[in-house]
Amino acid sequence: MRIGQLAARSAVSVQTIRYYERRGLLNKPRRLSSGYRDYSPEGASIVAFIKRSQESGFTLKEIGTIHSQSDVAARLFGGKVAGTWNRCSATASARSASECGKQSNKRIASSL
Repeated sequence: MRIGQLAARSAVSVQTIRYYERRGLLNKPRRLSSGYRDYSPEGASIVAFIKRSQESGFTLKEIGTIHSQSDVAARLFGGKVAGTWNRCSATASARSASECGKQSNKRIASSL
């Protein structure tokens, strides 16, 4: 998928995708013969993980640390972030759900 498609699917801007690449949060995609970036479907999952983690209070530096340790750890941790966020959202307002997610996910991160 091209960068515009990834951005639209992930609800972020093309500049955000490029920024994540520069920060090393998103692997550089292969290039088509036309020069266009060609992202795998996994790219959307990674961007979703980054956004969920940010919404839960993690900085890009913290997210990068998790991501750099292991793709498996990042996926497992991402599931915990999503699960915590969903549990909190089901029982609270958006603002207090965000706080619930931040507190829970900080505890998860400290245990890694």
